[in-house]
Amino acid sequence: QFRSLLVIKELTEKGSPYGDIAKKSGLHPFVVKKNYDICRQFSLSQLKKIYQKIFLIDSNIKTGRVDPETALDLLVSEI
Repeated sequence: QFRSLLVIKELTEKGSPYGDIAKKSGLHPFVVKKNYDICRQFSLSQLKKIYQKIFLIDSNIKTGRVDPETALDLLVSEI
């Protein structure tokens, strides 16, 4: 779901009108509507950094490098 935020923000930054975001992203219009205002609270670079952290933590959990509960605690504290 966080990826949706990133996609919406990227399209917004590229100048896509609100009405075209669902079409261009392939996301359901309801998802765009719910996430559009959330995206405005973050810069594109902030969203990219958070997404990278989520990706890294997910990878570390799946490979057994970190305990899921510990990883979630770390993620929340970093964000």
